[in-house]
Amino acid sequence: LNVLLFPQVLSIIAREDRVLSQPGGSLLLVGRSGVGRRSTITIVAHIHNLEVFTPSMSRGYSSKQFKADMQTLVRRAGVENQKNRIVSRGLSDYGQFHARGS
Repeated sequence: LNVLLFPQVLSIIAREDRVLSQPGGSLLLVGRSGVGRRSTITIVAHIHNLEVFTPSMSRGYSSKQFKADMQTLVRRAGVENQKNRIVSRGLSDYGQFHARGS
């Protein structure tokens, strides 16, 4: 991971770390493409030994596939007793998913 760490990025990493360090802590990261959400959350996930789970969205991604991805995530978290997961996906992809009426 090739990231330029300047004070603003370090501040974001510290904030994300503080939230995820709390019991039941969760985040919703929103922003323009290319601002570093994925990079910062990957760093924080590594600090906490978490896996970043990203649904494999493509052009034909439907609500059925979304449910299957969420079932995989829940199974890993509950059945396999891996309690910490982070779901990460760009908002632009989420917008495309809903724009299709799925």
